[in-house]
Amino acid sequence: MEDAKIKEIANSKMKRGWLREHIDTFVKPVVGEFDETPLGYFTTDEHTVIKNVWRSIKSRAKGRKINLTGKMYIFEVLARRENYPTEYTNSVGARVSFGNELFEIFSIEKYFPTLSFSHNLWLKILNTPSYWDFFGLDTPKEEFVNAARLTIEMYKNTAPAFIDAANPLTFTDRITRRLNGDKNVRI
Repeated sequence: MEDAKIKEIANSKMKRGWLREHIDTFVKPVVGEFDETPLGYFTTDEHTVIKNVWRSIKSRAKGRKINLTGKMYIFEVLARRENYPTEYTNSVGARVSFGNELFEIFSIEKYFPTLSFSHNLWLKILNTPSYWDFFGLDTPKEEFVNAARLTIEMYKNTAPAFIDAANPLTFTDRITRRLNGDKNVRI
């Protein structure tokens, strides 16, 4: 499918909702009918961390359009849930940027140092099923279906937005939030 068509589908405001439109116009023309059960690729804790990373990305972007590439598709799905402005490119790599600023997503443990599984989560994100083969080959049908089921999982997941026990904020972030009136943040 052409990049322009992919962007048109992903960025349009559809009456039936982004996920349904994505499945009907992008996935089903390639694979036909398939099991639309969420894949179960990430645990609830991993979903929560991913959502916290997404929140950090949006905070750093300060309303600017976020550019996502390659394996950062899971953040594109979260952006579609909120209709947040992004530009996704299905290219090699895993990059998140806004303007000329690069978000250092490559080190989740930098943002969540107390989480023992953060490095493994990053590796898991890099190995998510993909719609695109980045080496010019056709994506196997099973991989394409798994990518669709992961998209459904990310879009529908209701994991908590925060992990309180892990204190995933830096000390400076916790102080700032506390000074801004957030009494739920521990220092």
